[in-house]
Amino acid sequence: MCYRHSCGASGGCPALSPEVLAAQDVVVVIDGSSSILNTDFEKELEFAQALACKLEATMMAPPTGSSGSRVGLVQFGGTHALSECDLTTHADGAEGLRACIFGDGTAGARGVLHLNGEQSPLRQGLQEALDMHTSQGRPGANKIVVLLSDGVVSPAAGLTAQEERDEVTALS
Repeated sequence: MCYRHSCGASGGCPALSPEVLAAQDVVVVIDGSSSILNTDFEKELEFAQALACKLEATMMAPPTGSSGSRVGLVQFGGTHALSECDLTTHADGAEGLRACIFGDGTAGARGVLHLNGEQSPLRQGLQEALDMHTSQGRPGANKIVVLLSDGVVSPAAGLTAQEERDEVTALS
């Protein structure tokens, strides 16, 4: 049976493979360096939210419990990476991620702010994503990292963009 989600997406009962039906733990890593314009940073956040909605809409199992998808968010910029939205606190799918990204309307809920740092510590961002999967990932869930960046690596980082790409480790 297909169902409708609060994010507005509708499950159209597609034929899905067992891999897609399996639990998905996705960490989106976004570039918050100064080479990313504020408008592009907002697009990164909107993409993360749209991805969470799409994953939730295509899952034929309810988005709670051990099946379904969970989406976390890591931002890198300046001299470090931040785990903005983790896989466990915001495990209630697209709505939980939306509340984390844009603030949930409660006092003190700031949402995700653009770091706007001069450096692009891509390696730290990817490491933070891997650490999130290690500490918060569910056993048996597909573990996915999605990287959103302009590819600009600052000279202060000490590596070229190609060297950074060569260092990426695939999750299995």
